Amino acid sequence: MKKIASILLLLTALTTVAFAQMVEPIHFSAQLKTSSTDEAEIIFTAKIDKGWHLYSTELGEDGPISASFHINKMDGAQTVGKLMPRGKEVSQFDNMFGMKLRFFEGTGSFVQKIRFTKANYDIDCYLEYGACNDEMCLPPSQIALVKKGQAPVVASTEKKDADKTKDLTYTGEYVMDDNGATSTKVTFSSDPQPTKPVVSASPASGNFTESISVTLSVNPTATIYYTTDGNAPTTSSQKYSSALTFTETTTLKAFGVTSDGTIGDVKTFTYTKSSGPGPQPQPGDNLITDYYKVNPNGQVGTNRTVNMSFNGQKSTTALNNWTEADLVAQGVARDICQAFKGVHERPIVDSYALYAAYDNENLYLGVQYVYTVWDIYGEGKQPGESKPYNMDGKLSFAFDLDPDKSAKGITNENTSIWQDNIYTTFDNGADAWWFGSTKPGVGTPGYFVPNASGICDYTDPAS
Repeated sequence: MKKIASILLLLTALTTVAFAQMVEPIHFSAQLKTSSTDEAEIIFTAKIDKGWHLYSTELGEDGPISASFHINKMDGAQTVGKLMPRGKEVSQFDNMFGMKLRFFEGTGSFVQKIRFTKANYDIDCYLEYGACNDEMCLPPSQIALVKKGQAPVVASTEKKDADKTKDLTYTGEYVMDDNGATSTKVTFSSDPQPTKPVVSASPASGNFTESISVTLSVNPTATIYYTTDGNAPTTSSQKYSSALTFTETTTLKAFGVTSDGTIGDVKTFTYTKSSGPGPQPQPGDNLITDYYKVNPNGQVGTNRTVNMSFNGQKSTTALNNWTEADLVAQGVARDICQAFKGVHERPIVDSYALYAAYDNENLYLGVQYVYTVWDIYGEGKQPGESKPYNMDGKLSFAFDLDPDKSAKGITNENTSIWQDNIYTTFDNGADAWWFGSTKPGVGTPGYFVPNASGICDYTDPAS
């Protein structure tokens, strides 16, 4: 519906400009409210003319312009949480947009909490908002707050030793994301050493047709013992010294022992000989093509531990953790009609590939996004706007853990998971789900399993 609204705005541009010059139906004021603590509130308060609706936050891509908080500069402070509506919201179905909307009538406010990190602060930010009446909608509008001053209290940025995470170095520097939020910069130690020796294989499991060569490594340095007959290895098993070559389906099991006698866990790697190449691409409407792939070459992920390195809220080297051997699904970029949505809109950043790895404790999944630069209109309204971490893209993974169980993914509130109505249901044997957002701070990532009644209950920790 945003696209329809954009077209209407273009067709009625002269009328809209003339109207905006004569009438301002939303009257905003902005203030920074401090206290005796290190936290403060940026408050945008609106008086709304009769007949007009001021729309609330996070209404979704297909709705009207949602209220959102933007930062041009924030020195000496950082955001705490996300922009929150305050006041009496109206929630009702809107026929023009074809969805349930939340909005204010008469009066309404939006509040963004911040925390002071330096003795002096310099803030330049703004609220973007949208409003409509029964006949027309305003173009996206802004109300700014520019403020400098001395902070009443400065937050302590030094972590106590008990709160620090092992294998992380806490620096004295700060990092800022594209929304202006700052945090202490942390880095992985240059060479984090696990307590137990961990054996890795390259490739870590997979399929082959003729033969396959496998190289083992271990960290920290240790002697590797292995078997290829499916039995658990012991210190009496064969010692690894050079690459192994397999010509038949083989289950390789290995573990390491350090010079001080520390014994690592047994790792299992499976190499399956295929009778021949997989299905060949065929012309026409089908999923067996060079582009769409599901479990290519029989791949189901690799048996290894993925150690991610984070700098602030996002990783700039995430893709380096994945290889072709980890690929379990692949799509086609920009295969949806909403790839371009108009001059003032963000592009839809497209998910392209899914990677997987696993060890004895964790499942690791990596989603590759493409078209993260808006190639026609640059970067949008501000740098980084077209990146996944600013997109608020919903990530959902459905799992079939028990072949005898299946559920639709409905919650105790009679909605789909992470939705305000029943839009998405599952009839494919799924019995567990993980939901999250590509944008840090949006929603609460969660793992959902149905209860005995087949319902995912938000109030039940076991669900």
